[in-house]
Amino acid sequence: MSMLQGAECSSEPPAFALGSKAWDANILTHAILIVEPLAEVKLRTYALKYRICNVKEVLMLALERGILFTLVYSDEYLAEQRAALPPLNANDKYKLLSQPYLDEAYCNPIVSYSLTDTTKLPWLQYQQRVRDLLCRPHLVTLLSMDAFVSRLVREFHPLNLEDHFLCGPSSSLFCFGRTYPYDMGYGAEYATYDELNLLLGVTKDAFRETRSWWPSPDLFCLAGFWVDEWTASHEEWFRE
Repeated sequence: MSMLQGAECSSEPPAFALGSKAWDANILTHAILIVEPLAEVKLRTYALKYRICNVKEVLMLALERGILFTLVYSDEYLAEQRAALPPLNANDKYKLLSQPYLDEAYCNPIVSYSLTDTTKLPWLQYQQRVRDLLCRPHLVTLLSMDAFVSRLVREFHPLNLEDHFLCGPSSSLFCFGRTYPYDMGYGAEYATYDELNLLLGVTKDAFRETRSWWPSPDLFCLAGFWVDEWTASHEEWFRE
């Protein structure tokens, strides 16, 4: 019963409408689309409702509605692309990765949580650290994670984030082979546990108790009103 309920199609327009933007041919030709069972049921239901019959439209549907999916590439394809790149010097690598990527300080808490701080400074510091964090090329993959994470990313990242995602693998994956081994011979972009914690604003207060600006994705999914896509009701909650 729960799977059938989760598969219900929303009559609302997509929460993250992308207009005329389109996927790069490299994604459509070389990527393998991986979805969880419930997400697959929902995508198939939408495909039937809107008579979608090609991968490009299914991918766009998933991205626009915040439905979780993963794009996986073969190691062979990535190696071929890497071999075709011109040699990179240290400065080129630094530019490709973006300066926050190699900054060890980003493994530390974003800002100390203070029960007595009534100013907006901690919130402003958090926002700036997240904006810096999202300059890491591989974190475009957060757009295809669960819709709550995707919504946070869209809140703080520059407006051209979707363009980078639609263009295919990031420089982290192409140039440096930074992949999560999804299966033998295949890999996908990924965000680390620390990076997700930074996005959520996880830190500790003066009593070493864990605090965060946002709930964890797991807690959000257990809240009782999650239907495997981002809707107007979720947007209203987010804005409150």
